Amino acid sequence: MKKLATSLAAVTLTIGLAACGGSNGPEDAVNEFIAAVKDKDAAKTCDLLAPENKKQVEQLQQGSCEEVMKKGLEAPVPGVPLENSNATVKDSKVDGDNATVTVDANGQTSDIKLVKVDGDWKIDMFQSLGG
Repeated sequence: MKKLATSLAAVTLTIGLAACGGSNGPEDAVNEFIAAVKDKDAAKTCDLLAPENKKQVEQLQQGSCEEVMKKGLEAPVPGVPLENSNATVKDSKVDGDNATVTVDANGQTSDIKLVKVDGDWKIDMFQSLGG
């Protein structure tokens, strides 16, 4: 089960979550996440996750979100180059406190789901994975 959650975290990170400064909109949050992944910044990746996602990660892995993400960033899924990901935001749609950001990462297009929490956009990792 731990391997599954770590793999899910690594896959989610790889499919194109993002990199910049301040999350004013959903695209900014995705860009920040991509940057955190490239920098292997486990604390920042956790900060950008929706609170429910953090709880789920911690329950599945029986450890802190930061510990789980650190493992996922250090030992990513084989064949998934996190540092070399050329993720580009292609589109975004906002519907109230929910958003979908379409990202192209290394030729693969993915939809990243986000939720607005206390005025900040957060990645909804499990919705992005279809869960």
